[in-house]
Amino acid sequence: MKKFYTLATLAILSATPSGSAFAADIPTAHAYQMGNENQKFGFVSFKVDNPSAITLDKTVYSDSEQIGAGELVDGKYYAFTLYQDYLMGDGLETYNFKVYDPANGFREISSVSCSGQARVVDMTFDATTNTMFALAEVKKASNGKIGETGLFTVDLATGALYPVGTFTATAQNGYGNWVKEAPIALACTADGRLYCMGDYRQFFSMNKYTAEITPVGERHSVAVDNNFQSMAFAPDGTLYWAHCHPDYEYLDRIDTATGKRYNPATGAEVVTDAEFNNNGLRIDANPQLTGLYFEGATINPASPKGATNFTATLRENTPYTVDLSWTLPTTNHDGSAAHITGITIYRLGVEKPLATLPADATSFTDERAFYGHNYYSIQAVSDGAVGLPAVATTFAGPDQLKAVGNLKAEISGSTVSLSWEAPTATVTGGYADYQNITYTVSRKIGTSVEQLVTGLSQTYYTTELTQSGTYSFIVTPNSCDLDGVEAESNGVTYVGAFTIPYSTGFEDDQDGTLWTTLGNSGNYGWSIVKGYAYQTFDGKYAQFKTGGSATIPMDAWLVSPAISMSEGDYKLTFVACGGSFDTHSYGVALGTDPADASSFSQELHSQADVKVYNEAEGNVKNFVPFEVNFHVATPGTYHLGLHGIGCSTFATLRIDNVKIDRSAGISDVTADNDADAAPEYYNLQGIRVADPAPGHIYIVRRGAGVAKVRL
Repeated sequence: MKKFYTLATLAILSATPSGSAFAADIPTAHAYQMGNENQKFGFVSFKVDNPSAITLDKTVYSDSEQIGAGELVDGKYYAFTLYQDYLMGDGLETYNFKVYDPANGFREISSVSCSGQARVVDMTFDATTNTMFALAEVKKASNGKIGETGLFTVDLATGALYPVGTFTATAQNGYGNWVKEAPIALACTADGRLYCMGDYRQFFSMNKYTAEITPVGERHSVAVDNNFQSMAFAPDGTLYWAHCHPDYEYLDRIDTATGKRYNPATGAEVVTDAEFNNNGLRIDANPQLTGLYFEGATINPASPKGATNFTATLRENTPYTVDLSWTLPTTNHDGSAAHITGITIYRLGVEKPLATLPADATSFTDERAFYGHNYYSIQAVSDGAVGLPAVATTFAGPDQLKAVGNLKAEISGSTVSLSWEAPTATVTGGYADYQNITYTVSRKIGTSVEQLVTGLSQTYYTTELTQSGTYSFIVTPNSCDLDGVEAESNGVTYVGAFTIPYSTGFEDDQDGTLWTTLGNSGNYGWSIVKGYAYQTFDGKYAQFKTGGSATIPMDAWLVSPAISMSEGDYKLTFVACGGSFDTHSYGVALGTDPADASSFSQELHSQADVKVYNEAEGNVKNFVPFEVNFHVATPGTYHLGLHGIGCSTFATLRIDNVKIDRSAGISDVTADNDADAAPEYYNLQGIRVADPAPGHIYIVRRGAGVAKVRL
């Protein structure tokens, strides 16, 4: 795309009070140019009837921070800057809150970091309340465009944003679907009325105390490009807007009574035909303009300065009582002595004042604060001149408790004992009933979480483990029916004998953490891994990595936790894959000592120098299924061992979904036996055995008869 705006293609609105015509004196607009087709960036100015004759007043380099929103007050240009997040690829991010001096070549006066703060998309100053308002995101979009926005006030000293409210607006897109509409351009009249434009070109009036918006006229037929742009009123009361669709920039004026758009050069109403052509005022080189402003906005010199030391404190042991205190200003905006005649307090988001106090008041108590964050704005009044606002905030109502402290889990046998310390503070400093805290305790293995108890009043708990695995425990405090921040204990491991049927996918919430290794060397041998998606059969798997040395082959074991097995016949199933370009040697055996490879004397399955790869159509990622029948002669506790022997390449063998269950037992395949034929014995892998041993299972062939027998 063109310009710095890989994500941004701005717009600027223009409007005129109902019935107004062209002004005799054509006003000069100022803005920030966030790039054009010629890759020019910087501060610009132009006559509103000829925006193509644009003047670049100060050049800014394309790799510098760019201005996303700005407004001129008392000769100072207040702006929120952006930077391009190339590393994370998430578009333009908030950078700094800066103040510039346009009269001196846009010299930078001050800069405050705003990294991580919500992105501001437009600003406007209300001279009737000396308040800077801003549209800023309350929910960022995932596509790099402007997300859902809300109305905020701005601290002109720090750039801090204080929320007034969010918007509820919908529009019908080009496909006939109803979608949310986000205001993305904002302007204020000289008498303190706010207007905004939505990204589907619906024009709204806005209540500056509550952020409630009301549509003006009908929605326009084509949406603008959802990106950084600006609206501003000229000194004669005409509203202007610049916008794109999405690659062409236009300048319009808006009739605030009807919402209709007009071409500032011709005066004709802007209309869009069936081919989406329009007669708007096109701007050459398609600049992306932000921070649109006209000269003239000032603060009344007789306005008192803002109150200092303004604090909002939740009264101790109360959920909704907030004490406010402040120091009165002694001077006005022009430095003259202030003669305070009254104090007005607002709670942001509420239209009517919270309190109107006498001139000497320095404190106030709000006994009915809202649940959640309360933002209080205070302004001194001097003979009718409204002072500059100061804002303080606190959280009221039940607040989230912080996490419990010193949470420990200790295991003895199968018994786990938990202990912790009660939380002593809340997340935002709000209220909590510390005398009546209860706790919920949950058990976690892998990603699985199971609630054990809730409503617990003491700071200790014991529980029994019946299934082997590595567990941690989550403790959640609760006060006033509000769950606090979770804390997770250290892990404890319980190792008992698994019973039949036994199965594992090597996941953490099964027994994947309990398998042990024998014979590994460095990074080579057996491990349990997640792997890449194309490697997995179903989540984690057992992997045998050889290291590629034929002269120093790996010879290692992966050993299961204990499995209790009685005398009888069993069936082992698993899946394996070794890749299409290599062969592998491996086996599966039963043993009695997980630390002694020689104890794995009962071989269940083995493969020597074979390709383990399923090329049949429809298989799961080329894994080969295996099924092995075996007999356990002596009841006891056994371990399953996966035995790998190194090959000559770096290929890995993967095994997953291991299961052991009872088999159907020995049964005749057919009873057609030929007593005169000599018997032939085969093991369960189909290999002929010359000297069958007593106690083992064989497939016996005698003539045409086949039977499965145990000698």
